[in-house]
Amino acid sequence: MKWQLFCKKSLKKGSMARKKAEYEIREDGTIINSITGKVLKKVIQNRGYEVVWIHRKKKLVHRLVGEKYVPNPENKPQINHIDGNKLNNHYTNLEWSTSSENIKHGYDNGLYEKRRKEMRAFSDDEIHLIRKSDSSLRELGKYYGVAHSVIWSIKNYKTYKNV
Repeated sequence: MKWQLFCKKSLKKGSMARKKAEYEIREDGTIINSITGKVLKKVIQNRGYEVVWIHRKKKLVHRLVGEKYVPNPENKPQINHIDGNKLNNHYTNLEWSTSSENIKHGYDNGLYEKRRKEMRAFSDDEIHLIRKSDSSLRELGKYYGVAHSVIWSIKNYKTYKNV
């Protein structure tokens, strides 16, 4: 079974015609242009997923494989990589999931880093020094080891209001 897309192909300047382009999506995530026989080049996007360009649009490889090979009787919206490897696009490694199921799977399998940093408690003296300081928010944040937004919140009495 081949996956079909329509793409515009220029015949001569100023005229456009629609030409059917077919793409073969293989079980392992290889995608082939059936007209030219060429394997489409995969690129890893910034979030770590492989994408291909089809008719000037980025398509997620795991999504294409899932739509073709993985049944979705419950009509779930997301494709999850069972082993957590975003580059393993074989259909046996993919499953449909809800957003919450996908996130839970990530936490249960250690795919998300613990993002919470230890809370920094400031003394009253430090709060007074921060509020009186003429240094930039970034300089103060660097000095105290916190984000500049934390310093902004202190200076603008969003936090430590009673000090």
